Amino acid sequence: MKDINISCESIIEEYADLVYRVALSQVKNKHDAEDIFQEVFISLIKNLDKIEDEAHLKHWLIRSAINRAKNYRLCFWHRRVELKGEDITYCAENEEWNDIIEEIQSLPAKLRAVVYLHYYEGFSAEETGRILKIPEGTVKSRLYTARKRLKMSLGEGEER
Repeated sequence: MKDINISCESIIEEYADLVYRVALSQVKNKHDAEDIFQEVFISLIKNLDKIEDEAHLKHWLIRSAINRAKNYRLCFWHRRVELKGEDITYCAENEEWNDIIEEIQSLPAKLRAVVYLHYYEGFSAEETGRILKIPEGTVKSRLYTARKRLKMSLGEGEER
């Protein structure tokens, strides 16, 4: 990195959970998320000299994980073969939260990405737009659409 002298090991240690969570939120499969995780950090090692600062690093890692997840979904193998295997189980404090998480995971990838970055990682709409390289208005529109779909699928009358 240009401004910060940090070792690859410390970057991986600090951002491993973030990259894995982003990948898992996109592909919904532990094994594919692990593959994406590895690819992201291998690519980082090759491109470390292009990273400007820590904020750029974090955005680069998230964007890289999302792009690789998108590539996995578009891959011939993943489009043609549906693997039977372990489902991701969520261990929320109560069953209601598990239902909400499952509904979020059923959203299309574009909506899932903005929901994840905004609500789980705490990025503003502006930051989410910069990470995903889309306008802030598009982020807000996707958040609105996602909330609307979740409200319909979870039941409008329920307080959640």
